[in-house]
Amino acid sequence: MWRHDLKILFHVLTDAEGFGIQFRADATFSAVRERLCDWFAGDEVPAQAAGYLRHWVDAGLVIAAHGQG
Repeated sequence: MWRHDLKILFHVLTDAEGFGIQFRADATFSAVRERLCDWFAGDEVPAQAAGYLRHWVDAGLVIAAHGQG
């Protein structure tokens, strides 16, 4: 449960999505994708990871991204 733009939101997380969202801010997206192989076949991981990221951005859970370097 979280609030975004004065709306209270609720979303039930799968184990895989819960893992991804608990990653620390210094984790790379590629590290998250690699660990998602614990839940999905390798060829499914890119689409699953992108779907999670899109949902997190749309829900206001991701507000910034930092590149390496």
